[in-house]
Amino acid sequence: MAWDSLKVLAVVPARGGSKGIPRKNLCQVGGLSLIGHAAKVATALPWIDQAVISTDDSEMREEGQRYGLEAPFLRPSDLAQDSTSAVDTWRHAWLTCEAHYHCRYDLSIWLQPTTPLRKPEEVEQTVKALVEGGHQAAATVSRVPGHFTPQKF
Repeated sequence: MAWDSLKVLAVVPARGGSKGIPRKNLCQVGGLSLIGHAAKVATALPWIDQAVISTDDSEMREEGQRYGLEAPFLRPSDLAQDSTSAVDTWRHAWLTCEAHYHCRYDLSIWLQPTTPLRKPEEVEQTVKALVEGGHQAAATVSRVPGHFTPQKF
């Protein structure tokens, strides 16, 4: 199966109770909220079937919807704690979306709002490498201009 013919779910996790920087996912970078940046990446990739926000917070839900994310559920409070694992949150979003949309996904993309400089083409390259390489998981990693010093080992 070609990578761009898979059934794909994109999940933007945005917990309301951030302690380090309160309500950080609503903070703006370059005039756009962190949620807005993640949503713009998801909605720029036409091969994503559903792009959803996973949140326990109604304001974050509205922010996601403002930028084109679907919000078919609110995350339960037990999955919105400091100690909640990303895997548990991702699994809940995936299974809840499969039940809601009456489908099975082949692949899920996790678009954390705290990576606002991520580009759609980087996500696409990663997904292509993941599928064509037969891998189970992959992460998109980018150099930060002006902050990268090559090291020889």
